[in-house]
Amino acid sequence: MTTKFQPQKNFLLHFILPAFTMATSCGISANTTQQSWTTDLLPPQSLQQPQIAQPQIAQAQQSQNSPAEIIFIRHAEKPEVGDDLNDKGNQRAQLLTKYFTTNKDVTKFGTPAAIYAMGRATPTMGSLRPLETVTPLATSLGISVNSNYKKNDYQAMAQEILSKPEYFGKMVLICWEHNILPQVVDAFGYTAAPQSWPGSPYFNRTWVLDFTNGKPTSFRDFNQQLFPDDE
Repeated sequence: MTTKFQPQKNFLLHFILPAFTMATSCGISANTTQQSWTTDLLPPQSLQQPQIAQPQIAQAQQSQNSPAEIIFIRHAEKPEVGDDLNDKGNQRAQLLTKYFTTNKDVTKFGTPAAIYAMGRATPTMGSLRPLETVTPLATSLGISVNSNYKKNDYQAMAQEILSKPEYFGKMVLICWEHNILPQVVDAFGYTAAPQSWPGSPYFNRTWVLDFTNGKPTSFRDFNQQLFPDDE
C-alpha cells in the first residue's frame, strides 16, 4: 500500500509545494481567486490602449457625407509679365507649407486631404501660378496636385470634391485665379461670400467654407499674415 501512494506523495513534493512557495514569495495569498489573478496580469492603466477614442473618430467621419471644410486661396505674387510666380510669390509658396500644416485657423480638420489648382488653358499656354503656389505644400505632404480643371471648369470640380468619400469629414484646399474665386465658392452652394476678392495686395487672403452633413454652414475670410506687409 505504501508503494501505491508514493507517486502522489512525490507529485505533492515536487510540483504543488514549490508552486505554493513561489506564489507566497510573490505576495499572492493562498486564497487568491481566479479573477484577481487575471487582473494582476493586465498592464497598468497608463499602458493600456484606449478602447473608445478610435471608434468615436470613425463615427464622426461616417456622420459627415461631404468634406468638413474647403479652403480657397489665390495664387501667390506674380511678375508684370509671364505665367510664373515672382520671387516673393515663390517665398509665399514655401511659407504656405508651414501655414497649412501648423496654423490652427486652417488645420481644424487636419492637413489637406486633397489639393486642387487651376489648370493651364492648354499644355503650353496659361498661368502656372496656381500650381506653383501649392506645389511645395503638396510635396511636403506626399500628395499630388489635381490640376485637371481649367479656369471655368469649377462646377465639375465642385461636384467631384463634394462626392468623393475619401474627402468626407476632411479639408480640401483649392488654389485659383482671384477674379473667378467668388464663382468657385458659389459652385459649392454658398452664395453669401464676397463677390470680389478682398484685401491688398490681394495675395494674402484665406477663405474658409465649413460644411455640416453636405451643407455649407459658415464662411470666414482672414489674412494669412505670412509677410510683415500682409494687411
